Amino acid sequence: MQKYRADICNKCGSVVEWDADEPYCPGGCDELPGWSYRTETRERFVVEAPKASEEVRQFLESALKVRAEFVASKFRNLAGSCRPLFDLMQVEFSLYNVEVTEVGVVENPEFECSDYDNTEIQRRRYEGRCITVRVRSGTGYEILLYCFEGEPDLSAIRLFHDEYVKRQREKEEEQRRILEEIERRRREEEKKWGDPQKAVETIKVALPEWADGAVVVAKRVCSEDCDVCYAYPVERSSCGAGYYYSPEWRTLRLDVPNCFLEKLADHIILRDGRVLKAQRIDGSGKYVITI
Repeated sequence: MQKYRADICNKCGSVVEWDADEPYCPGGCDELPGWSYRTETRERFVVEAPKASEEVRQFLESALKVRAEFVASKFRNLAGSCRPLFDLMQVEFSLYNVEVTEVGVVENPEFECSDYDNTEIQRRRYEGRCITVRVRSGTGYEILLYCFEGEPDLSAIRLFHDEYVKRQREKEEEQRRILEEIERRRREEEKKWGDPQKAVETIKVALPEWADGAVVVAKRVCSEDCDVCYAYPVERSSCGAGYYYSPEWRTLRLDVPNCFLEKLADHIILRDGRVLKAQRIDGSGKYVITI
């Protein structure tokens, strides 16, 4: 049991909360004239979660049927590392507060240790057989070492390992199916839109009645390597050889994939099917000429 102090509203009995230095009642009683509160000492039942090393020790004693004792922990994260010079069985399961990723029994486990303050690599060796467990910890992982009495029964760990291998194969198979589907769709699109003339015909059909053609404009979005292409209707200038368009005008509704439409970027597609190279020449970018 843990004792703590709480502020209680004298009107409704709610626990008073604080906004900066101002107390208030969640039920709104602090808006009433003469509102007040009292301070009480209360008790609450607190269950503290065991440390990772203790939780893993309890698991090992139950699953491997040995008496285990924690020896040391080694970290690997952004600040430094202790690289193990041995392999463990890969698993993937969670305890109450710990996610276990590898388990094994290692004879004389050895590590190469370094950190960002020192470029020198040091070796650390632990004598004897140790049950070694790798768990996720923050931005890296932690390797826990335990000495033990008795002969470990690794049958449960092998079951976890077999299940892990099965899930990995399923993930790889799913990834393979996804990549095959992506490649199938890419081939279909290439077959349908690989010829730029097909995109030209689609643009011609989508032109509004008043337009003399359309200009394909590439706009940079998200990052330097991401362009999205839009087709805007254009109208021939009455006093020159160029064409007008406005970014405020509604773009053409096209089902041409962007990767095929971008082949026509900075080109004007006229109603008669001609494709002309275009250049914007005024500051607003609304006037284009063919070159």
